Amino acid sequence: MSDRSVLGPLLLGAAVTGATGVCLYLLLSQDKKLNKEEKVSQEPVTLEIWVDSKDLGVLLGRQGSNLREIQSRSNTRIWFLDTNSVSQTKSKFFIRGTQDDVQYAEILIHQTISMQPKLEKCVIKIPKAAESSLLGKQGERKRRLEVKSRCKLEVDKSPLTNADDEISIILRGTKDQIDTGKKLVEQAIQEHLYIFNKVKKNNNQQALSYQQPLFLKYQDQGVDDQDCDISPSIGQEILRSSGSDQLVQVYVSSIADPSRFWVQNVGPSSIELDKLTEEMTQYYSRPENQLFHRLDTVCPGDIVVAVFSGDSSYYRARVMTYNLDEYDTSQSTVDLDFVDYGDCEVKPIAEIYEIRTEYLRLNFQAITCKLARIRPVHGSTSWSDECIDAFEQLSCCALWKPIYAKIINNINNESNGEKSEANNVTLELYTLEGEKNIGEELVKQGFATIVR
Repeated sequence: MSDRSVLGPLLLGAAVTGATGVCLYLLLSQDKKLNKEEKVSQEPVTLEIWVDSKDLGVLLGRQGSNLREIQSRSNTRIWFLDTNSVSQTKSKFFIRGTQDDVQYAEILIHQTISMQPKLEKCVIKIPKAAESSLLGKQGERKRRLEVKSRCKLEVDKSPLTNADDEISIILRGTKDQIDTGKKLVEQAIQEHLYIFNKVKKNNNQQALSYQQPLFLKYQDQGVDDQDCDISPSIGQEILRSSGSDQLVQVYVSSIADPSRFWVQNVGPSSIELDKLTEEMTQYYSRPENQLFHRLDTVCPGDIVVAVFSGDSSYYRARVMTYNLDEYDTSQSTVDLDFVDYGDCEVKPIAEIYEIRTEYLRLNFQAITCKLARIRPVHGSTSWSDECIDAFEQLSCCALWKPIYAKIINNINNESNGEKSEANNVTLELYTLEGEKNIGEELVKQGFATIVR
């Protein structure tokens, strides 16, 4: 056999082996490149985004529930920077996680904001004689209507839009809120006409006739109320400071005005409240439990369970008023005071449930307070809407951001739930950095004056 016949197959084998080696080398190199890229994509990054301050409440949700859900779904950590000292219109958010997770979290944030209900405006005309009935003394009834409907109610003072015998009422809110507000305003006007005609009838003048009685609360219901079993007194949380400076960290959960707002202690009790809310929500979300605990009637002072509008969680509430519909009891409504937050709302009786004893183990967390050493400007007895808006922003109301409270006069709230100013704890509030006294800030902005 010649040397050429032997070398031929060897050279051919070597060529094939060399080609295979090159291919293996290329595949290994590509695999290493992919692994490197995958490793880089899994490294944590931090993304900064800006959110309009007007959208902050929608993004956070009640007790931060929306933000926690976004973090859970995207496997990221999200926090925001208070930019009130820099910008009144924007808030900076930080998102920490892998690149893909961070991008997904950003998408969820924009979706949450874009899904918020669109705010609308509606103008209705009412008789000028009914203005005082609609507003109530010092605007108290107007504020109750706003709380019940969740829409803003304004009286248009422009002479161009008002006739001699009519005035314009402006409603601002979502479509559902405006619809509710219109019904409440119409009800107030009907009550005004009923009383007006009743007076005329007593004066032997012909009264207007109605096809059905109006929505009135009769005083003779007090006899029935005495037969109700009022709920036993439950402990009320109080403010406690551990240092000589009398400072304590709190959340401002709800605001009526600087003379009446509600705070929660920051610490173990707030954690226990979150756990309690989760337990009640899991239990009362089941239809069979709702049917078992459904109530046909309630009495003022009863402690019950209900869902807060716009939220899927169940909360403890105190019955303030039971509005009986004598023609259809299933349409009766209940005025509720959410004892852990200070919010109030009107709910149908069908959405009110009996509370289990085990859910009364935690003290009521909403502590009624007032700001110390300030009062409305120009000797007024009421606070302006602009002042209330500024106070909400400075105190981070319902944003669940802790601030400092200095106890000036600690009067324990009464267990009957009356929101009397005499029971308010007098406080000075400070930003978390301790740089701003919120009461003094209201004075600087011209919304309040100092009481010496």
